[in-house]
Amino acid sequence: MIRVSNLDQSLDFFIKKLGFVEQRRYDNEKGRFTLVFLAPPGDPKARALRVRLGDALANAGRGAIAALAYSKAAAGAPPAEALELRRRASEQYLRAGRFDQGLAAVQEVLSLLGLTYPRSALHALVQLLVLRLVLVLRGTRFKERDPSMVPARDLMCVDVCWSVAFSLALSDHIFGAVFQARAVLFALRAGEPTRVARALAVAAGYQATGGRQSAARVERHLTRARVLAESTRDPQSIAYTIANSAICHYLTGRFRHALEDCDRAATMFRDRVPGTAWEQATMHHFALISLACLGDLAELRRRQPVYLRNAFERGDLYSSMSVRIGWGNLVWLVRDDPDGARRDIEEATRGWSKEACHLEHFYELGSLTNADLYQGRAREALARVQERLPALRRAMLLRIGTVRLWTTEMRGRCALAVAARSPAERRALLASVQKDARVLERGACPWAEPMARLLRGAVASMRGDLEGAVLCLRQALYGFEAADMALYANAARARLAARVGGDEAAALRAQIDAWMKAHGVAHPERLIAMVTPGYDDAVNAGGGGPVESAREGGR
Repeated sequence: MIRVSNLDQSLDFFIKKLGFVEQRRYDNEKGRFTLVFLAPPGDPKARALRVRLGDALANAGRGAIAALAYSKAAAGAPPAEALELRRRASEQYLRAGRFDQGLAAVQEVLSLLGLTYPRSALHALVQLLVLRLVLVLRGTRFKERDPSMVPARDLMCVDVCWSVAFSLALSDHIFGAVFQARAVLFALRAGEPTRVARALAVAAGYQATGGRQSAARVERHLTRARVLAESTRDPQSIAYTIANSAICHYLTGRFRHALEDCDRAATMFRDRVPGTAWEQATMHHFALISLACLGDLAELRRRQPVYLRNAFERGDLYSSMSVRIGWGNLVWLVRDDPDGARRDIEEATRGWSKEACHLEHFYELGSLTNADLYQGRAREALARVQERLPALRRAMLLRIGTVRLWTTEMRGRCALAVAARSPAERRALLASVQKDARVLERGACPWAEPMARLLRGAVASMRGDLEGAVLCLRQALYGFEAADMALYANAARARLAARVGGDEAAALRAQIDAWMKAHGVAHPERLIAMVTPGYDDAVNAGGGGPVESAREGGR
């Protein structure tokens, strides 16, 4: 006898179609229905039911419940089938954000295949360096083979490593990178084209974390993956290639291209590849980041609630968290509701794993830093950044170029905000900001240089160097416009307008006014102060000017 609880009523018909439902009982004490099936333990029909139930739940984006269905189906199944079902269960747990359960399931599957999970981040880094050296020496050549000609264990090794690599890419990067390298090596040895295409696409996404320095290698792997995927005409492989192209564009600072590929991949996953709710959520996550970086706050405000509602409907912890922290959380500040931003961050992270430091903790840090600076809580913001940096470093997350640069930019902004209010600490803090600016200047992203100019401009302003501040602001403005980052461009424009006079200042303020109104920014001064702290004068010098009118118009 098998009991399945907490099923949606919409699944009743599907279950009854298999023809061995005894009855549907309501448990008054637990307040839920229980379906009771007539089937002996290990019955193939019962196992088939659970597998089909897991597939249906996975297709609906209910990963945690799907994982439970697959795990139960694995009990009593033949060894090869049980291994595949356990792999699916571990994948669904990870994709639902249930990392503790997912990693336990992954390690069980790996042990059955004779593979290991790295003991620590340092162990993972050593393994990664060795695997990448092997891949460089071996190259990416392979002999194409039909799946029927490849041993089942070899295919399972590819699938397991690929699942772990893609599922961990946005959370535990260094561990995911180990499995990405393994997936490529196993896929090349197996020679099955769709698996090679997906492995190379994911490899490009990991390599793009190095920024523009790795652009040639990234493009080479993406092109190879794209050609292979299109030759197989496999929608899943093609969609993964587009998705990883989007991630690569984001990591190298090409936000407009990233947004376009995010939307293309999300649509293809939705329409042509069943069971890809996690992939769609990942594309939504990067789409929101790209919109925020582009400064398209109006579209950010339109999309974020839609994505969040969809995640809530599926009970998907990963999806709901990915659109509520990081740049998605900016919608609250655009509405001038920092307290709402903090509540949303707290609710989103409440159920997340506390066992390790993940990329989600970096996004949470960014959200809280923005909320702090928006409210003028500079010292609290700086203390939090300094407190969490060691954990990010130990987790090897600072090896990701964008994470390292954004964290450096965050620390610089916080230090400037504290320095502006604390003359006694100013000298040391400004020296620290100058170091952060040098790190940004060496960054391999088109937006890093104008970020450095913003920091240096604030330092010059606090030291009374008006000419130096204006020069830095002009350079920042040109850089942000070239990088297509409208929010930062308008923040630099506002600071510049306060330092120049005549027709130029009037023209700059008119541009700011129009942009703030168009994007519904409720309190422009606070948003600009959050992005560009440390400039010691009011944004709207003299009061009553265009920025103030934008604030009134945005309410």
